[in-house]
Amino acid sequence: EELAGFTDRPLTVLDFGCGCSRTIQPLRLRYPMWTLHGTDIDRDAIEWSAANIPYATFGMNGAMPPTRYADRSFDLIYALSVFSHLDLPMERAWLEELTRLLKPGGFLYLTFNGQVVLEKARGQFPAEVLKRLKREGFAYFRNIQDGVLPEWYQTSVQTPSFMMSHVPPDSTVVRHEAGGHAGWQDAMLLQRTR
Repeated sequence: EELAGFTDRPLTVLDFGCGCSRTIQPLRLRYPMWTLHGTDIDRDAIEWSAANIPYATFGMNGAMPPTRYADRSFDLIYALSVFSHLDLPMERAWLEELTRLLKPGGFLYLTFNGQVVLEKARGQFPAEVLKRLKREGFAYFRNIQDGVLPEWYQTSVQTPSFMMSHVPPDSTVVRHEAGGHAGWQDAMLLQRTR
């Protein structure tokens, strides 16, 4: 509802962490007037997307900012299950970078692991992680060792108030919904204010 009217016009949109374009494809069907871009750290996914998705533009990004995009390039950026895998310095850096890329009035939609994930994955988070989360509002731990994903790509969990406290000063939280993304991850909508 916060985006009513906003999404029904031509927008320049970035899928940050696009992978194999699983979200870009249905977006194109729903919003054919949008100009779509995707970026990811996964070279294979980007090469596949560039070869198979002709209606979007794709590029690589590094583990840390900056990206190749100019200031104020996008009306809308979304990052699905990206902020559920970053440590705190990476999270802060990427929040600042994605805000830099937004046009004034533009929106950033992101998801992260919150209380709903903890409840649904009861017993999957080590006790020391839960203690750190309770004490600090944020916890990052190493639990992914598949030999495919980068070493830094692990798991983080945080409270909504912690995430809100790290929003860059030129943006504001429009809405937060616990489990708002697919009934699993927390969803947060930010808007660049200037």
